[in-house]
Amino acid sequence: MEKVGNVDSAVMNHPFMSVLVTAVILILFGYFNKLDMADLTGFARTNAKEGMLPLADKLGYEYVAARAETQQAGLKKRFGRYIVEVNPEASQIEVEFSRPLGIHLSSLPDSDFDAERFVAVEFTQKSLNDLFKVRALHEKGAITEASLETVIVSLADKFLSRKVKYIYLENEYLRVGYEYRNYLPVSVIEDALPTIEQTAEGLLALK
Repeated sequence: MEKVGNVDSAVMNHPFMSVLVTAVILILFGYFNKLDMADLTGFARTNAKEGMLPLADKLGYEYVAARAETQQAGLKKRFGRYIVEVNPEASQIEVEFSRPLGIHLSSLPDSDFDAERFVAVEFTQKSLNDLFKVRALHEKGAITEASLETVIVSLADKFLSRKVKYIYLENEYLRVGYEYRNYLPVSVIEDALPTIEQTAEGLLALK
């Protein structure tokens, strides 16, 4: 019997081996492209689309119908001084505050940031400095580095994941973007919203 290295050719040519090799290739492709197996099979999109109305009822959010039948619906809720919006088409959860907060944080290098009247900050926790490539506070604001750090540390801990594409806080917006492609799993939304709401409340309490 012919051997390939130390493995019999009959073993290599067995139908099960071809299935196994294909599965390994799919898993590696998904990992390096930041996809789950659910992404690869298409089940995740179907479940996400069907699960939004029950999720809206469960969390007390407004159900925002999708623009097309094939797309996933969104969610929206107005709190006292901010609005939370789940936008699956953009793979993003957004908080819109009623006014700018004088904070600029970005996990991505931000070449368009106008740093005039802003002062760069350095947090005591290295993980926060590593996460946020741009860190600045308005020079006339009352927010301190220490007080801001206490509020955002839970946000950073929660979203230090390979499925999160970016986190940034600029002017009156806080946005968390994901690596999912034009949809968001219901489980991800349900898990993320409490931390995002808590962070929003904490940021408003700083001023």
